[in-house]
Order: sequence, then C-alpha cells, then structure tokens
Amino acid sequence: MRRTTPGSAAGGGGSDPAPAPEDEVEEAEPAGEKLPPFVPVDDRKIPQFSNDKAQTIDLEAGSERPNERVLDQHFAKITPKITDCVVTASRYGDVGSGRLAVQLRLLPSGKVESVSVKAPASLNVWGIVPCARKAVYDHRFPSYDGPSVGVDFAVDVD
Repeated sequence: MRRTTPGSAAGGGGSDPAPAPEDEVEEAEPAGEKLPPFVPVDDRKIPQFSNDKAQTIDLEAGSERPNERVLDQHFAKITPKITDCVVTASRYGDVGSGRLAVQLRLLPSGKVESVSVKAPASLNVWGIVPCARKAVYDHRFPSYDGPSVGVDFAVDVD
C-alpha cells in the first residue's frame, strides 16, 4: 500500500491539492506476475512430416486403418495441449488468430513418426509451432493392425 501525500499529484503550478485525510489510503496496483524468460520448445529432434518421403510398406501388416471416431477423440485430447501453447505464448506477446494445420504420420504401434504444423504469421510467434509439434509428437494413439498412415487435423485459434 502507499499513502497519498500532499503535493504528489501530477501536473504543475497552481495550488497544491487538498491533503488527504489520515485514514484515506490508496491501494497500490497488484504486482504483475513475473514471467520466467521465454524459452521455446526444442523440436529439432522431432521429424517433419512430408508426403514426399518414401514409405516402406510392410507386406505382413494387416489392412486395418485407424478408426476416424477414435482419431477424433484423440485429437480432442491433443487440442487443449496445443491451446496451452497458445495461452503460454500470449503471456509473452501478441498472438493472433487463425488455423494451425497439423499433418502427422501415425505408425501401427500408435506412435507418431513425424509431424508438421503450418501456421499463419500471426500464430508463428513465441514458439507456438514447436510447442504444438511436441504436443502431437508426444501423444500416443491406439495401435492398429495395418500400414502407417498420414493424418491431417486442424486447431482453430480465436
């Protein structure tokens, strides 16, 4: 807290403002939360997804493909983690809106083999893309009996 003292008002010249009564106390602004230094997520070890990359087809693999409904359920689990990336970034500076387009290659084991995230310039700030890539890469999907598949999904940021 700080006490208002006579003559401390801004502006100059003229008469001093009336002294504040002794029992009147002005509340200080709450101290802002001190942020730790910004350290982006290191995603250099996460392989980038590419449709052009040659795929090895396992002729012994089954023909099963991941179920769309199950994939959607898992995307619903990943989306809050990506939203956290955006919220964290917004604490450090301006973040716009737009769509984060995610492409990944899913292995039959349920592991994400590679992932890319495309973002408009307004969302390609404060480490959002590497953080989103890591959120997707670290997620484990259910296993299935079939070849690896490319999967696309998007997260809209308002």
